[in-house]
Amino acid sequence: MRKLTKNIIVGVTLFIAFFVFSADKASAAVQGLNFPRDTINTGNPEAYAQHLIKFGLPLESLQVSAGDYILIDFPFYSSLTEPTFLSGSFTGNPVFSVIDKRIRITGIELLPGKTLQINGINAYNPANRDEYDVYIRISSDPDGIVTRNMAQIIATPTDNSVSVSATIMANVGTLKVTGYAAPGLFLTFSENGTIIGTTTGTPTGTFSQIFPGINPVQHTIIIFGTDSVNRTTSPVTIEAFTRVRELTIVSGVLMPPTMSIDKDQITQGESLTISGMGVPGHMIIIYTQPAPDESYQTAPELDGAWSHTITDTSSFEIGVHSVWAIDQDIFGGQSLYSRTLDFRVTQALPPNPGPPCDIEKGDLSCDLLVNIVDFSILLYYWGTNNGVADINADGSVNLIDFSVMMFYWQG
Repeated sequence: MRKLTKNIIVGVTLFIAFFVFSADKASAAVQGLNFPRDTINTGNPEAYAQHLIKFGLPLESLQVSAGDYILIDFPFYSSLTEPTFLSGSFTGNPVFSVIDKRIRITGIELLPGKTLQINGINAYNPANRDEYDVYIRISSDPDGIVTRNMAQIIATPTDNSVSVSATIMANVGTLKVTGYAAPGLFLTFSENGTIIGTTTGTPTGTFSQIFPGINPVQHTIIIFGTDSVNRTTSPVTIEAFTRVRELTIVSGVLMPPTMSIDKDQITQGESLTISGMGVPGHMIIIYTQPAPDESYQTAPELDGAWSHTITDTSSFEIGVHSVWAIDQDIFGGQSLYSRTLDFRVTQALPPNPGPPCDIEKGDLSCDLLVNIVDFSILLYYWGTNNGVADINADGSVNLIDFSVMMFYWQG
C-alpha cells in the first residue's frame, strides 16, 4: 500500500507539473540530464545521510544562466539542509535555499556539455527503500513551472557509473576578457540582456574572465562594476568576433571609477567631498560643470579607495552643477566617464550681525531707554537667531528675551 501511495503522489505531481508546462510552453519539450546520480554515504532507512548529486547539461540544451533555478526535490526525505558548496564547470556565486523538501540553487552559469556536482546536502532517509526518489529540474522560474530539463534518480550508496574519457571538437570558440578594475569590484558581464558571467577585481587592480564554448559570431558584451558600498561604474561595451576552436582575447579594458559625493546641496564657499574606488597606481581626474569647469586630481590608495575635497566653492555659480571622474593609467590611457552626479549650489546667508551695543537689559535701539521702540525690534526678529534681538544670547529670540525686556521696562 505504501509503494502504491508513493507512486500515486509522484504521478500526480509530475502530471500537474507537465500539464502546467505544456500550457505555458506548448511548443517546447522537457529535456533530460546527462548521467544524473545521487550518491549517499549510507543507504539505511531513516539514517541521516549526506548526498552527493552530479549531472551534466546536454549539448543541445540551453545554458543555465544566473537568473535560472536548479530545483532538487526530496519528496520522502526529512530535515533537509542546504548544500555546502558546488564543484564542476560553472561560474558565478551560488545562492542556496531550502523550501520544505526542495533545494533551490540560483546565481550560477552552466554551459551545455558541462557538469555540476552539488555537495553537502543532508537529510534523513525515508523509512522504506522504495521511496529514495530524488527529482532534479532546471527552470527559468523559482517554482519550477517552466521546466527545461528534468531527471528522476534513486539515491544509492554507490554511483553505479563507469567513467569514459573522450575528446569532441565542438564548433565553438573561447573568449577571454582582461583589464583593470578597482580591487574587490564585482564585475557583471551581460549579452542581449542576459548575464553571462561575473568576476571580481584582484587586490592589484586587474580582472580576467573566460567564456568557454561561445558561439562563433560577433558578440556585444556590456560590463559594469559594483563596489563594496553599492556604488556602480558606468557600463563599458566591448565588441568581439570569436572563431571556431580558437581563443579570442580582448585585453586592456579599463573600468571607470565608482564615485559618490558627501552632499547634494551646498552653499557657496562650502566644501564638497568626492570619493570612490579606482585602480591603484592610476590617477583619478575629477571634472565639474558649469563654471568654474575645473579639474582636480587624486591618486587611489593601495586598496583602490580615493577621495578629494573641494575646500572652497565660492566661485561656483548658483544652481545645479555636475561632477564626474575618469581613471587614467601611467601611459595616459583613460577610462570612460564615471556616472555623473548632480549637486545644487545655493547662496550663502549673510553673517549674523551682533548687537550694536550692550543689550543685556533689553535696550535694543541703544538709546538708553527700554520702551516700545525696543519692543518693536524684538517682535521683528521674533523666532529667529539674530543677535541684535537675542537679549540672553541663547541663540533664539523668544519669550525669555521678552521677559528680560519687561523686567527693565521703562515705558
